[in-house]
Amino acid sequence: MSFPRAARRRIIAAALAILACFALTALARAAEQTRNPHQEAIKALADIDAAIAALSSASSVTATNAEPYKQQAQRAAEALAGPGSQATGGEPGDRAGAIAHLSWLSAHAGESVWGPAVQGALVNLQVAQTHLSDSAKADALEEFWSATSDALQSLLVAAGRSSEPGVLGGLRGALSTTDLGVPPGARVMSGCAAPDQVPAQSQLYGVIKGYLTYVAVPREEGTTRLPEAFGVRDVAVRGNAIILHSAAVDPSGKLCADAQTAVATPAPKDPPKSADANSGDPKSGDPNSGNANSADAKSADAASADANSADFKSGSTSGDVPALYTEQQAEQGKAVFDSNCSSCHGNHLQGGASAPPIGGAAFLRKAKMLEWKVADMRNMVVSAMPANNPGSLSPEQYADVLAYVLAVNCYPAGSKPFPTSDAPALDQTTLHQIQGAKGEDSTNHTCPVKE
Repeated sequence: MSFPRAARRRIIAAALAILACFALTALARAAEQTRNPHQEAIKALADIDAAIAALSSASSVTATNAEPYKQQAQRAAEALAGPGSQATGGEPGDRAGAIAHLSWLSAHAGESVWGPAVQGALVNLQVAQTHLSDSAKADALEEFWSATSDALQSLLVAAGRSSEPGVLGGLRGALSTTDLGVPPGARVMSGCAAPDQVPAQSQLYGVIKGYLTYVAVPREEGTTRLPEAFGVRDVAVRGNAIILHSAAVDPSGKLCADAQTAVATPAPKDPPKSADANSGDPKSGDPNSGNANSADAKSADAASADANSADFKSGSTSGDVPALYTEQQAEQGKAVFDSNCSSCHGNHLQGGASAPPIGGAAFLRKAKMLEWKVADMRNMVVSAMPANNPGSLSPEQYADVLAYVLAVNCYPAGSKPFPTSDAPALDQTTLHQIQGAKGEDSTNHTCPVKE
């Protein structure tokens, strides 16, 4: 049986197309297998930095219309979504942007300690993308600058700081303080015991329960390249090893202590099967001795109930929320805020061109989504605010202004002042919208603070 020449050509073309499809599928599978969290995070951070650079360079453009500025905003949008995405109007098949890299990371995070930081960075990138989309539609320069300023603020939060562990550290913090910062194939050691000997031309990574606590390099002539985005908190020398500690060294102290306690403390033995917990210990002759465990259990249940009543992860009424400040402190904090913070964050914490809102429903929804604790907010304010002069306020002034922020967000006042240092209650209280607070403004869901 023979086929006409034209038919043979069509059959050959179809066969080649099928082979090409199989080849592309095989390449895609191979590419997926070679992807790893560390490299995805590095690529995402490079794209975020490119977007920040594009928006920053717009300030050096001199023009009377918005078009040259919009070109820079378009470059920033491409760094986030990729030139080939529908969001930027590019051709399909171009390289991925930061959002695609972080989306892959988020999908593969599992129970990793860096998962919340990546998710928080992804949310901020999506917020920045929305602002950049608004800037592309702006007709006036004022509208453009307002939208791009908001985008830049979200980008800076997404990039984060290598000196800050946890969600507030953003992507840099995750790379610097968790095992996300360990390159593929690197040699990993215990994060609780730094070595005193390091082989020449090598690096050792200290990891404990997912936290990167140090990078050890050899003490010798020559240079050793540090991992990307690694922030050094302090340096120690031990033998021929130079130990570069990360900002996770403090959290690791408790992790290491817990690990040592678990090893040193033997597991409790099961009680003898012949003993009846309700009938007392027949050997002691004390009819009440067998009720000791029952009493302990009741005490434990009561303690558990108390702990559950102090679990503030979900939005609730003000009666379920701890009182972390006094009314007088909030009033003093208003004066501190008006003098040092309102020029950026607005007179009513509504945000401005150079800073996001820190009061009201929108702020609290975002904080709840990112699982921010009051301790996270305190760390950010104390370490990075005011933006033009970080750390310039006294501990009492920082405590007062934080009391004011909680008061505006309808958190209840009490008899104990907001602490001037970190405290367990701050780390146990999640930021979220308070329902049914007295005096709440239903428009923006804030509460008044007396002058």
